[in-house]
Amino acid sequence: MLATQSIQLSTRGELTAKGGDPSDFGLTNPPSNFQAPTFNIVPMQKKGFGWSARLQILQPADEGVNSAYHLGPGTYSIGFMFSNGGLTQYAPGVGNRSIHVEVSQGLSDDSRDAEQEHCADAIHAYGITLGAVQDALERVRNNNPYQWHDKRDKAVRAVRNDIVNGLHPRLAKIVRDAVNDQGFVNAGQFATQLGALYLAVWGMSQNRDNQGWHFLQPDRRGESWSAWSWAEWAKAKAAQSKYIGPYVGELKDIRTLMRGPQFSVNVTASPAVVFL
Repeated sequence: MLATQSIQLSTRGELTAKGGDPSDFGLTNPPSNFQAPTFNIVPMQKKGFGWSARLQILQPADEGVNSAYHLGPGTYSIGFMFSNGGLTQYAPGVGNRSIHVEVSQGLSDDSRDAEQEHCADAIHAYGITLGAVQDALERVRNNNPYQWHDKRDKAVRAVRNDIVNGLHPRLAKIVRDAVNDQGFVNAGQFATQLGALYLAVWGMSQNRDNQGWHFLQPDRRGESWSAWSWAEWAKAKAAQSKYIGPYVGELKDIRTLMRGPQFSVNVTASPAVVFL
């Protein structure tokens, strides 16, 4: 099943092991192991009536699986440092200080909510792609009475037309391209095209990040007021001495985590972000 909740992690290493970037505070994986529905259209001939066709569903659609993770409250390295007023990758060197951010419970909750928006987007993406086709197939299988035609291809086209009736044009084209007039269903082509559309639509969820709605950043205005930050500040001052500097180890720049200027969660619903 697709994830509906984000799992809280307590270390940067755990998130990185799940595929997160060193500067991420959360991660939602794309759907995998999903299944397009498989079906047949079975033509049949009856003396005195002509041709009809019926729909068989061989295997229903499956939404697949994914996971979502976020960091809990704590202090984490982000792999960056301040240089000439901007953020850059951390590199050991004289005066260089590795940024560590303090994540409050509130900011951890924000990160959780951001990942759960991606979860909702994935569920919606399934519903308007694989799920919509599955619903159409079930409707035709359950409600379509036998209709008789003078030719086989007319009977097949009638069922195919019933399937695509009401479907989004992009879905309808995938169905039409996969089913020929004799009733043969190219299952491989159908699954490939429908699966690719599912992932492409889910990929629109990234626009939340592109808009800055999920952007969390270290406080640029100054260092944290925590005791650890003061200790690191003192260590940085001590490092300026040629006698003490070689022994102080890595210098840390402790900052609080803040919402970015465009940060927004629990405001924009999935249909406004993920659509055909």
